[in-house]
Amino acid sequence: MNSEGLRRAYSAGVGKSSTSPNAPQKKKLQKDIMLKYSSSTLIKKEACRSVNVGYLFLKDIYYDLKIHDICAQIAEKYKFEFDLNQILSMLLFLQDYLSRIQEVFS
Repeated sequence: MNSEGLRRAYSAGVGKSSTSPNAPQKKKLQKDIMLKYSSSTLIKKEACRSVNVGYLFLKDIYYDLKIHDICAQIAEKYKFEFDLNQILSMLLFLQDYLSRIQEVFS
C-alpha cells in the first residue's frame, strides 16, 4: 500500500471510535498521518517497520453498518453504565489489540 492509500485508510477510521461525551475533544486531537518510505533505502536488520492498519477496513464497515448507533440505543434503553460500543468493537477487533499488546512486550 502506498503512502497515499495508507493515509486514506487511516483517515477512514479517525473520529469514529467513540460515542462518549469527550468524542469532540478527541477528534480535535486526531490528525492524518502520512508515512514516506523509499524503496531504495535499506532497513537495518533489527529495525521493526511494520504498521498494523488492517483493522481499519473492518472498522469502516462496522461504522457503515451503524453498529455503534445500535449499541448506543441498547445502552440508553437499558441504562448501561459502560460503553457497549467500545466493548463490542474491542471484541471484534481483538486480534489487532492483541498484536499491539504483543509488540509492547516483545
